[in-house]
Amino acid sequence: MYLAPQELQRGLGLNTSVAGMLMLAGGVVNAVCSFLAGRWYDRVGARPLVSAGAVIGIVGSLLFLAIGVTTASVFFILAHVVFMIGIPLMQQSAQSAALKGLPRELAADGSTILNTMQQVFGAIGTSIATCLLGMGSGASEAEGFVAGSRYGYVFGLVLIVVVLAFSFSLKEGKDASR
Repeated sequence: MYLAPQELQRGLGLNTSVAGMLMLAGGVVNAVCSFLAGRWYDRVGARPLVSAGAVIGIVGSLLFLAIGVTTASVFFILAHVVFMIGIPLMQQSAQSAALKGLPRELAADGSTILNTMQQVFGAIGTSIATCLLGMGSGASEAEGFVAGSRYGYVFGLVLIVVVLAFSFSLKEGKDASR
């Protein structure tokens, strides 16, 4: 989500207020889906939610890849909303499953480790996305910025495909804590 506002402003030429408003719908959807993911996790477990979230995230990523300099704002909102449905399904469910697999006395440590890893890998991912963003080139600066964003989106897409592959190995039920 680091790339999207950058692309809206520098690639599509929108001001920061408009870019923020375009991202608002996705943020609201993310909040609602984060809430619902917890309830759904209690009903069906992590595996189907992480798998479904990854598939939805892949669709959202592919929609982001279709954005160009002349793309309508409504298309961006659609791509962002779809993506923001998939992310909490993957993230909340995977984290809950990871913590559920720990003995109760290690839950606080596990939560700390997950939060630290999320910050560290988030910083690494942002650094990689920034490097990829700088690799874009085109007839204009805006086209170069959009092209660079594509590289970043492909990087994210590859990560989501990896999540999808690993989602099938999640343990469910009574064996999940072993």
